[in-house]
Amino acid sequence: MNLHDSAEEELKAAIAYYEKCEPGLGDEFFEEVLRGIEQIRHRPNAWPTIYQNFRRYLINRFPYALVYRVSHNELVILAVAHTSRRPGYWRERGQEPIISGPSD
Repeated sequence: MNLHDSAEEELKAAIAYYEKCEPGLGDEFFEEVLRGIEQIRHRPNAWPTIYQNFRRYLINRFPYALVYRVSHNELVILAVAHTSRRPGYWRERGQEPIISGPSD
């Protein structure tokens, strides 16, 4: 699994925001994101297609979604997107080659 560089920045920003709101809440958000990644990893086609080959997994307890695609048997998280802000901003990320990010 790869994490787009911009998605990684969004994740870090959201964790920092929640941690600032309440100590420990950033960790709780991160745990929910990890839970979502595991769900996607085990069943990548289970969540709805929202645009072309992009799918969306809604994070439990928080107004965020993981926007991802499966391409050539590779799972790529393109955005950690707030569900009420800038819909579709991540669409251009699907056209970019994925060069870096953690993978396993």
